[in-house]
Amino acid sequence: MTVKRPGILLLLSLTVALWPPAQAPAQPGRTTPEEARLKGDPNAARPHWQKGAEAYGAAKYNDAVKDFEKAFELYEHWTFQYCIGQAYRKAGNYKRAFQAYERYTKICPKPDPIVWLRIGDCQIKGGGRDWIEPKHKESYQKYLQLEPNGPYAEQPVFLQLEGDFKGFYSFLLALENKARIMRIQQMELEKLTNEQEGQMRADLTISIFFERSGGKE
Repeated sequence: MTVKRPGILLLLSLTVALWPPAQAPAQPGRTTPEEARLKGDPNAARPHWQKGAEAYGAAKYNDAVKDFEKAFELYEHWTFQYCIGQAYRKAGNYKRAFQAYERYTKICPKPDPIVWLRIGDCQIKGGGRDWIEPKHKESYQKYLQLEPNGPYAEQPVFLQLEGDFKGFYSFLLALENKARIMRIQQMELEKLTNEQEGQMRADLTISIFFERSGGKE
């Protein structure tokens, strides 16, 4: 079951957690060492970030991107890259969203694990295009490793199938291409000797990536 939450509240809650306190950049010792090394002026960037957050809340995602990008030009804080990714993803531009999320993971000292979920989502929705490899399952696995008790989880499902081997093989190929099917945990095959040639039974356990409760937008 998916519970939707207002996107702007979630964006702001994440941004507040990552954005340095108002007075910190001007006073040594009140910023983290990583933030102290960042280029630019946070006070100049803040109005653009606030304007971008307002546009995001109004579902004007392309406008939000412009303001978040301007904020990053003025102050190279990793928060802005995450915000850019969020806005591009909401606008349906998964290539640009993926690129922004990737930049965020490279420059943020401690990325929020949810970013790997978002990267996986972009990889799914942009799958088959020449700009990205379909590695969403690896991204989801990384999220699960970093946040095993989060709102998203891996759920095992047991299946028992009977039929001809060719049909079963086609089923496995189709299963591999399903975005939310993570992996086959266990599989046992048995040839059915009293049936016609090529008939078999398969017992297998697959893992499905699912949402326990409402997750971050």
